[in-house]
Amino acid sequence: MAKKEELRIWEAVDAKDVAEGLIPKYHEHLEQAKILYLFTNQERKKCDRVRLASAAKVSGLQKYLSSLHLSGDLDAPAVEHGADFVMLFDGNRWENLTPAQRLALVDHELCHAGWVADDDGGRFILRGHTVEEFTEVIERHGLWRQDVEEMARVMRQLPLPFERTARNVI
Repeated sequence: MAKKEELRIWEAVDAKDVAEGLIPKYHEHLEQAKILYLFTNQERKKCDRVRLASAAKVSGLQKYLSSLHLSGDLDAPAVEHGADFVMLFDGNRWENLTPAQRLALVDHELCHAGWVADDDGGRFILRGHTVEEFTEVIERHGLWRQDVEEMARVMRQLPLPFERTARNVI
């Protein structure tokens, strides 16, 4: 039996570079956000699909712990220096993505990082996907919800080249 590879997590400098080009163009609400971009060698799955990446809004404890890394001041970590979001990418699969696929993947994860205005000025939130539906339901019942119909309209506008591979989930 082969020994399981030890978990590794490291900075995703390539993903951060991609994000820094996308944020001013499409995600202006994130210009002040602190985002920690990480790679992992661990294959992660959701349901029956490999996860290429995930985004998470950090808790107070995670914000404090990430401040140790982000602030550069290991003697005086503070919650306000910590990350607002963590984006974790599958480092092994990242290497096999084309530049266009990397761009789309980072853009997808940035879309999860939202902002809502409130009486205190506003706060970061984690956004869900615009559409979650099964192909079989659409085959049987058509574009039965407004969000599904809107996604179909957008998809018809621009054909995107994508090689068919194993089903992945972002």
